[in-house]
Amino acid sequence: MSKDRKVSSEFAKMMEQYRIKKGISLNKLAAECGVSPAYLSRIKTGKRNAPSVPIAMTVARELDIPAEQILTMLGVNEEVKELFDLLSDNEFTFRGQLVESNVKEAIIGILRGVLPYIMREDAKNE
Repeated sequence: MSKDRKVSSEFAKMMEQYRIKKGISLNKLAAECGVSPAYLSRIKTGKRNAPSVPIAMTVARELDIPAEQILTMLGVNEEVKELFDLLSDNEFTFRGQLVESNVKEAIIGILRGVLPYIMREDAKNE
């Protein structure tokens, strides 16, 4: 993940647009995400660095923002893209059987959800 965790104005605008569209108050969103309203307000105004991946993914889930959009804005998608390309563009076997495309898509979906959390934990340990 990128070491520069500054919040892009695009991230803050997107969060605000989805929040308004969904009709959720900043206080309710904060409560659902387990953060303070002040925290979200500082993100909104650009006074706070980007949230951690788990918090960003919780915001995305609460506001129905596609996870891929959030991960791209946080700079995580580029790090895992090569792995996804390897999985989708190459044939491989599991327990001696060729993995079909629908199974590859399922694996990629699972990895998209799990890898950002794992990568974030690895970054903390460096």
